[in-house]
Amino acid sequence: MSWPLTLCYRQFHPTAPVPAPTAVEATYMALPFSEMTTLFAMDNTGTLVANCTLALLPNLSQGHAPLARSRTSSTDAAHRRSGFGRAVLRATHDVAWKADNYAPLLATGSTHES
Repeated sequence: MSWPLTLCYRQFHPTAPVPAPTAVEATYMALPFSEMTTLFAMDNTGTLVANCTLALLPNLSQGHAPLARSRTSSTDAAHRRSGFGRAVLRATHDVAWKADNYAPLLATGSTHES
């Protein structure tokens, strides 16, 4: 099976080894069973163009409001500046606020502007 997330991986980590498609698929299939994470994916006519993982983490401060962290947001190079990434991030933000989190955060280590 050709797994589209491995294609995105190569774009953002060009020098790192690409994980085996079976490993990526196993992780992807495990996400729906996690009570703390949700994968958001944007499809454009059958092609994965953007994705982001939202983690809602238990918290003992701030009135026990969960911590919301959006991680590993990526948009396929051919579809950047088209609003797909922004739509995925907006969806994670909306879900975070509906969960009564106290401060959604996009965690990124990227230095790329595009």
